[in-house]
Amino acid sequence: MAPHTFPAPENENIQRRTIVAGAAWTIPVIATALAAPSAAASPNAPTLAFTQSSYTATGCGTLTGVQVRRTTDGSTADAGESVTVTLPAGYTINGSSTYTGTTDAAGLITLPPISVPATGGTATFTASSDALNASASVTSTVADGLAFQTSSANGYVVGASGVPSGSTPIGWNSYLTSNGEVWINGAKRSGNGVVTQAVGELDGGNTYVGYVNSTGNTVKVSSANGYALTGGGAPVGSTALGWNAFLSPAGEVWINGTKVSGSHVVSQAVAETDGGNTYVSWVDTDGKAFGTNSANGYVIGASGVPDGSTAIGWNAYLTSDGEVWINGAKRSGAGVVTQAVGELDGGNTYVSYVNSTGDTVKVTSANGYALTGGGAPVGSTALGWNAFLSLAGEVWVNGTKVSGNHVVSQAVAETDGGNTYVSWVDVADCD
Repeated sequence: MAPHTFPAPENENIQRRTIVAGAAWTIPVIATALAAPSAAASPNAPTLAFTQSSYTATGCGTLTGVQVRRTTDGSTADAGESVTVTLPAGYTINGSSTYTGTTDAAGLITLPPISVPATGGTATFTASSDALNASASVTSTVADGLAFQTSSANGYVVGASGVPSGSTPIGWNSYLTSNGEVWINGAKRSGNGVVTQAVGELDGGNTYVGYVNSTGNTVKVSSANGYALTGGGAPVGSTALGWNAFLSPAGEVWINGTKVSGSHVVSQAVAETDGGNTYVSWVDTDGKAFGTNSANGYVIGASGVPDGSTAIGWNAYLTSDGEVWINGAKRSGAGVVTQAVGELDGGNTYVSYVNSTGDTVKVTSANGYALTGGGAPVGSTALGWNAFLSLAGEVWVNGTKVSGNHVVSQAVAETDGGNTYVSWVDVADCD
C-alpha cells in the first residue's frame, strides 16, 4: 500500500495512493502577493500599505511585527488616523479577527501579537482607513499533529500510534517522521541517515515499508523479519512504489532487486503486496498501460485500458475522462470519477471512488463489480477500500464514522484479510 501531505518531496508521477490530506487542511503552496496599497494613487494622493508584501508564520505560533502605514501623499506620514485590519479565518488578536489602531507620528499602526491557526495555508490580511484599502499575504506551516489509528479488526477502537508528533502516515501503523525516520509499530525502524520518501503496505498482518534515503539508496524493512534492514536492490535515486518495488530514474520497474519492466519506459506506477507477492500496474511514457507481478514470474501484460489512464491499483485505472477500469473493462457507473484508490486483497481488486457530484462509491471484483454507495459524507476523499476522509476531518469506514472526536488532517487506509485499517494524523490542537 502506499497521500495527499505531508511527506517528504516525491515524484509527482508516483501514486502515493492513500496518503491523503483533508481538503480543509492541505499543505499550502507557498505564495506571496504584493502588499497592495489602496488603488492606483495619483501623485500626492493618500496611501495605505502594509510594510511587508508578505508574512510567514508557524502553525499554533505567534506572528509579530505586522505594521500598516498611512501617508498623505505617498511619503509624508499621516498621523492620528484610524486603521482597521481584518485577519483571515483562524487568525486572532486577543480572540478577535479584527484590530483597529491609530497611526503614530510615523504614520504607522503596529498590530499586537497575532495567534496563528494550526491548519496552515496561504491567506490575506486586509486593512482599511476611510476610503483607502491595502492587503498582504500570510503563509503558515501546518502545526504538528498527533497520530492515531483504528481498524475493523479491533472493532474500531482508536489508539495512539506512539510516533513523534508531526509524522506522516505511510501505511498501517507506519509513519515517516518530520526528521526523516521510518517508524513502525511505535518505534524507529529505519537505519542511519535521513529517509526522504517511503511507502508502507500491509499483508498477512505484517507491515512492510520500502524507502529511499537522502543518498538515493533504496531500503526495505518489515515486521515480518524482525525489522532487519535490507537493500532494495534498485538503482540509486529510485522511488519506492511499495514493498520491494521501486521505479528508477530511467523509468524502470524493479521488484526483488531485478528490473521487471523489459524495454518499457514507465512514467507512473502503483505497487501492491498480496499473499506474499508483489504486483505492479504502470503507464508508459506513451500513455499505454501494463502490469506484471511476482506471482506470474514477471510476465508483462497489457492492461487493456484506454491510453492516458492513471494506475490506481493492481489492474485498476482511472481514465482521463473519469472512468474506473478494472481487469480491462469499465466498472464505474454514470458520471465522472474525480478521485479513486485501488487495493488488492485475497486476489481481488477493490476500488473506492468519488464522482463529480461528491458522492462516494465502491466497486470490486469480489462481488462481480456491483456498485454500492461508500456511505461517507458528500465531498469526502477516498482513502482505500470502503474508507473515506470527510471534509470535516472524519474517517469513515463501512459507512460509519470511526475517528471519534478527532479532527483528521491526513490518513492512509489499507485492506488485509477482509479488514480495513486506517492510520492518521490529527489537526494540531493549539490550546
